[in-house]
Amino acid sequence: MKLRVVMLVILFALMVSFTGESKAADVPGGWTVCDMVRIGVNAEHGFAYLELRSPVWNNQPKIFYIDESIRKESIAVALTALSLGEPVRVLIRADKNPRGYQVLKAVYTYTP
Repeated sequence: MKLRVVMLVILFALMVSFTGESKAADVPGGWTVCDMVRIGVNAEHGFAYLELRSPVWNNQPKIFYIDESIRKESIAVALTALSLGEPVRVLIRADKNPRGYQVLKAVYTYTP
């Protein structure tokens, strides 16, 4: 019985951690200036993601999928911006991909 309770607690903790992932829901499309939080790459499938934060979204980090046609360049720009602590300017599509993420169509370093 105790094992079952422990398993349920662990399962619940895992579910909470996965639901904490912040897909970019209800983010308006268009150009936005953001701060870099992190960069993620799924080498097996060739997907790349950026986690961004913006005052427009109340500084809540959101995860975006990088369009495949600009993936390499966008990762280079994102790594540069992250290492220098500079913001990026991104073009966000309003619709979502099949995985539920909004897609970035352009990523540039931003200098005010």
